[in-house]
Formats: sequence, structure tokens, C-alpha cells
Amino acid sequence: MKNEKLMRSMEHIDDKYIEEANPAKAKAIREKRLNKTMVIIAACICCAFTVLNVWLFLPIKNELPDVSQYKNSEYYEVIQNLNKVMNASKPKYANNFDKYIMSNDFTLFGMFAKKDSKDEFMTGAAAGVDETMLGEGSERYEEVTDNQVNAVIEADKIKRSDKYIYHMNREGISIYTIDKEDSKKIGTYKFNSSKGYNTEFYLSKDCKTITIIYEIFAGERTIVLKTLDVSDPTNIKEKKTVSIKGAYISSRYVNDELLIISRFNASNVDFSNESTFIPQIDTGEGYKSIPASCITMPDEITNTQYTFVTKFDANTLELCDMAAYLSYSKTVYVTAENIYLTYGYTKEIEHKDSVSDVDKTDIICLNYAGDTFTQKGAITIDGMVKNQYSLDEYNGILRVVTTTRHFRENKNDRIKVAYVDTGRNAALYCIDLSKWEVVSSVVNFAPWGETVRSVRFDKDKAYVCTAVEFTDPVFFFDLSDINNITYKETEEIDGYSTSLVNFGNGYLLGIGYSARDSIKIEIYKEVANGVESVCKYEKNTVEFSQDYKSYYINRKEQLVGVSINSYNERVTEYVLFKFDGYELVELVRQELDGNYEYHRGVLIDGYFYMFGENDFVVKNLNDN
Repeated sequence: MKNEKLMRSMEHIDDKYIEEANPAKAKAIREKRLNKTMVIIAACICCAFTVLNVWLFLPIKNELPDVSQYKNSEYYEVIQNLNKVMNASKPKYANNFDKYIMSNDFTLFGMFAKKDSKDEFMTGAAAGVDETMLGEGSERYEEVTDNQVNAVIEADKIKRSDKYIYHMNREGISIYTIDKEDSKKIGTYKFNSSKGYNTEFYLSKDCKTITIIYEIFAGERTIVLKTLDVSDPTNIKEKKTVSIKGAYISSRYVNDELLIISRFNASNVDFSNESTFIPQIDTGEGYKSIPASCITMPDEITNTQYTFVTKFDANTLELCDMAAYLSYSKTVYVTAENIYLTYGYTKEIEHKDSVSDVDKTDIICLNYAGDTFTQKGAITIDGMVKNQYSLDEYNGILRVVTTTRHFRENKNDRIKVAYVDTGRNAALYCIDLSKWEVVSSVVNFAPWGETVRSVRFDKDKAYVCTAVEFTDPVFFFDLSDINNITYKETEEIDGYSTSLVNFGNGYLLGIGYSARDSIKIEIYKEVANGVESVCKYEKNTVEFSQDYKSYYINRKEQLVGVSINSYNERVTEYVLFKFDGYELVELVRQELDGNYEYHRGVLIDGYFYMFGENDFVVKNLNDN
């Protein structure tokens, strides 16, 4: 062995002499060595791939953990379903390699390339004041919020009576007199915690009780409901507090009943501890788990979140009923009698030579008009629902607009091919609530690739804005005959609307974007061949609230108000416009403090009252 090494060393030392004496022989020696090197490298690569494949394709055990020890629990069915969904996502092979090797995004040097994420589908018709909402006595309730459904009151950061305006920020609630330029703050209530989140409130019909709703976070999210006695605005008193574990979604105030819709996430689940996987509520005697009989589970469970619905007496916060739906989403639509809950998911459908991923939405109807909740029906439709304004109940028909998503791939190599009718589009469904069947629909009415950005129903009409990025056709649907639905559309218009609303007098109002980091307020009108733009206001390098309730909408006076934060000018201003039939005329531009999400405005007897997060300004509009 020593002699062999010595000879090899001498061979390398003599290379230069061989090159001088016999170049052809030297070249042959170099080629021979190169070939040996390449063989060694190839062998190393093959060995590495062999080891890698053994690691990547080594099957892992996919058996579910045993939960039979909990079979005597009233929540055993919930435990079984949660156990499945929490462990169903484990890959067939180690390192989840099957997901990438079966994907058209897989390449040798880009095996962890990320797919394009699909759009997130997240968050009113004419507002009305029900006569039952008018309190008796010296103080009268006046509706401010532009509610989606008449007399189904939505929580807001501003409410008023004929004497006082009530405004909420992150720290609490303040009460102001209505006295033109002499208006002043006369009462304040502060949250017990330093700040609340997702703060909203209601004013009772007799104007004596405020119910505040806010979230706190102390290791976990908790919703706090608190009733306040405001019969004497200068001396606000607490009445009762209820706490619900989870995140606040929405609420409604109907006929002295308060509906709270929240989301409870079963995280860090310990099946021996109910509080980690069952919704919890504290009505004054400590947190308790809701009964198993109140929990409904869909056939296909894709996540561990519940939509939790509770009903309270609005004046006393006495708990009347509750229901929880496992795996449902945050989109909720509420009518005078029904709550519609949606559950969006993607379903894989097998074909002969291909496989499709299709977005689906399950809709459940929960009736709350009686003493207890009653489930009335359920249906599955294609697509995803964007928000509450995408649903509407009218004359026994539930109308729903969705963004559809249908991607079809070759079954053998999972490569997307040019199948017909694949990609994103939009659909409108009409569901007969007596049969829970789709009785009419219009599918794929938008240009391919577009998603639904905003929807607004108005009796037998519907307006839908779709967009890919920053161009938006607006579609007008005539639903007077659901067996013969017709629609018209605008040509492409720059930007898109995140909120559409009937503005009265035959006009449609859109609030949204003209481009990235911009705002566009646009007025449309219906014409013979479609919907056309009348006028618009645009401003760049700004941000504004996406919450429709933050806008001031006054159809009678043709006013629209919105708070706009300008990056360049470093100022947040409340701007009030009046549509004069031709243009949007600016009436007020007022700087306000704090976060624009808390800014509100209201017109009373010719004076416009504006609220920042902490400040308060009144403008006289009588001279305009």
C-alpha cells in the first residue's frame, strides 16, 4: 500500500516532464483522470439522492391518536372530529414531499417554491327606524347607522337620541349634548382595562341603557359585554357584565334581544381540559362550557374554529339561548328572524382523466324569532362569500353572490392544462327557502380571473363589482323575475369599489380604490345599456376604513362622509361631500385626531358633528 501511494505521488510530480516529452500521452492521462473524477462525482450524487429519497419517501404512520379514553364525555363526538381535523394534515411522506412532487410548481432547484395564494374572502340597504325603536318620554332614539336590514340594528361607534350623541373609542364611551356650536361632553365611561379592541355599542330604545362590546387580550382573546345605566348621562353606572372566550365577529339588536356572533378557536387542545376545545361563557358565575347539544358539526370539517351564536335579553344580559357551529367562518348575515352562517372550503373532485379543486360554501339558516334557536335548513353552493352584503333574503328567496374558483389538473402529472371554464369567476344564486333548493342562477358572468369585490342588493335589484386588480366592471342585475334574470354592466372603469350602496334618486354610490394606496368615491346611474359613471372623487397616497359603517350616508341630502389618512400630508381628515346631480362637492374638510377607524360624523338640523378618536368638532352647513 505504501509503495502504491509512493508511485502515485511520483506520477503527479512527473506530469510536467511527460507533458514536455510526450504531449499526446499527457492529454490521455488528464482525460483518464477527469473521467475518474466524473464517475466519482456521479456516484456521490446517486448516493445522495438515494439517501434523500429514503428520507423523503419514508412512509410515516398516519394513524390517529387514540381518544377512546374520552368515550364517556358528552363531547366525545366533538373530540373525535377535532382529533381527525387536527391530524388529517399530516403528509403521506416525511417532509411533506408528496405535496411538492405532485405539484406543477416542483423543480429540482425550486422544490419549495410557493404557489400563488388564493384570494382571501373575508369583512346596507336603506336604513330605517322601526317605530318600536322610538322611546317614550323625554328622550327619543334616532338611528344613525346605515343598517343592512331595516329595523335589524347593527352595533357602531356612534349612536344618538334627540338630546345626546354617544361616541366610543378604544378607551371607553363619551356622551355629548346636541347644542350646535355650544355642544359639549357631559359624561364619560372608561373600560376597566387600558384599551379595548373591536369596540362597538348599542343604545336601547328607551335611551336609558348602553350595551358596550369590546375585546381584551390577556393571554387569550375575550369578548366583554357590559350594560351601562345612562339615564343620567353625568353619572354613568355599570349594570351587568358577561364574558365570552374568543374573538368578536358581529352582533345585532332586534326587539330588545341582543345577538352576539363570535369565533372560538380550539388551539393547544387538551382533551382532558374542556376549556381548550369547547366555547366558554361567563354570565356572572365563572366560565362554563356550553352543552354538547348546542354544537353542530358539518360533514367536512376543515378547521378547529367555532362560530358561536348567543342570544341575550338586551336590557338585562340574561342568556336566552346559544348555538355553536364547528368549522364555520366569520361571514354572517342577519334578517329580522334568521341568522345565516357560512362555511367555505375547497373540495377535490375526481374526473376520468383529471382532478378539480372547487371552492364551496355551506349555508345554514338559524331561526332566532322564538324562545330558542331552530335550524331551518342548509344548502351548498359553488364559490366563496365575501361578506354579509353578498347575501340577501327577499320574498322567500335567499340571493347569494360568490367568487367561484375551479382549477382542473391532469390526474397523471398534476399539471394545469387548458380545460374549459377553469379559474376564478363570479356567480349569483337564488335559493327557495321553502325547499332549500337553487331555483335560479347566473354563473360565470364576470371576465375570467376576476373576483367579487363588493355586492349590494336592493329589493329586486342587485349590484356587483368584480375586479382582477384595479379595473372594475359594475354589474346591474334585474331580479324581478328570477326565472329570467337579466344583467347589464359598465365598461372597464379604473379601480374598484369595496362598498356599493343604493344612494337614492336612481343613483349608486361606490367607495373603494382607483389604484393602490388611493381612495375613489364614485356615483353611478343606470342607463339603457348598463351602468355608467356620473362623477368621482379620487386621492392618492392615502388610506381609509373598509368598514362600511364608518361612512356617513345620507340619501335624503345626498351626502357621503369618510375619514381619509394622507401619507404625504401626514394628516387624517374627515371629508363630507354633497352630490348635486352633477359633481361631488366638498362641504367639509376637518382634521381629526387618532385612528380613522373611530372617526364618525352625523348631520343634525343643518350642523355636522364630527368625532375623532378623542376630539369633537361641529360645523354649520346652513350657509352651504
